[in-house]
Amino acid sequence: MRSCLCLALLLLASALLVACGGASHHAAPAPAQNAVPPARQTLAATPRIAAVTVVATPAAMAQAGLQDVGQFVVSAAGPVRAENRTATTLLHLTLGDEIRFPPGMAWETLPNVGVSGPHWIAASVRVSGRKLYLTGETGFRRPNVAAFEHLDDRTFRVTAAGDVLFWAVIDDERGDDGGLMDHAVAIDAAGHLWLDPTPVPPNNVVDYNTGVGLDVRGMKRIGWLPSAGRSGAFFFTICNPTGCAYTDRLAATLTSPITGTLTCRSGTDFDLVGDGYRLQYRDVQSSLRPLNSTPTATPAAACGQSFAIQAGEPIDDTGAHYVVHAVASDGEPLSVVVAYDGTLYVGPLTVPPLDGPGRAL
Repeated sequence: MRSCLCLALLLLASALLVACGGASHHAAPAPAQNAVPPARQTLAATPRIAAVTVVATPAAMAQAGLQDVGQFVVSAAGPVRAENRTATTLLHLTLGDEIRFPPGMAWETLPNVGVSGPHWIAASVRVSGRKLYLTGETGFRRPNVAAFEHLDDRTFRVTAAGDVLFWAVIDDERGDDGGLMDHAVAIDAAGHLWLDPTPVPPNNVVDYNTGVGLDVRGMKRIGWLPSAGRSGAFFFTICNPTGCAYTDRLAATLTSPITGTLTCRSGTDFDLVGDGYRLQYRDVQSSLRPLNSTPTATPAAACGQSFAIQAGEPIDDTGAHYVVHAVASDGEPLSVVVAYDGTLYVGPLTVPPLDGPGRAL
């Protein structure tokens, strides 16, 4: 996926994730019959997220809890170049570079997920007794993508220069967001692979597609989403260069994440108005915005009857899957993002670079 995801592609990506089966990142178990919505949590229970930090040196990686798995990249010219992000790493490869599996690593995909070369790398390795699955994607739908020649079971030579996005998960280890929990992955200048056997802390906010961490210290914490757990639901943040929204697939009755006003109801679409902002819920199944469009506030006079609503209060007759955008009271675009643990933030946000391919699983 390109980093310049437009809002229409956000909706499309969300719809595709609903359709995907198997053990992909957000393919959750089937919802339990008569599932009961999780109890509400206390807003103050989740601390503010710290500034986004990216580990770059082996000493910093070790201090952050990552472990050196061994030599993974052999560069044909100069130091290995990688952008180590909160939940992924973006590896820049040149012609003639090689990826070599270190001892203990073998080609293996997540159960029920079939990927193969020349545009994918898939492996498993145990770190502190925990089996991590490492996936690398070149973004083969993009121009000028990396490709590999499979030399043997452990060696892959780069036959076309480009970027590879790597992420690591443990099978069936799910977080509050309903997806497989991300584990930090990094590659140092010498080409060594570093993995964290523990998940990325749940109060982090990342752009799902690229794994780039978002600094939300200038945003307002407004509420939370109930834990998706193993219910079959999921939620995550998706960004484009100008702002961020989030997607929320439901397995139980939708509850309001804020105390405010429910208004502008049209079919399964509606708005929730809070203090200085408006959350716009758009049903993935019935909505597709034009390319590069920006949501704008609907005039109150055109919204019909409005209702006061409390945080945690159920909302009847909704869709099953939403993309949620935010605007200010005056219609100016805002970002709304969700942490792994379900904490919601709204406000202005400077989106960091979203270079390279995005996660397709």
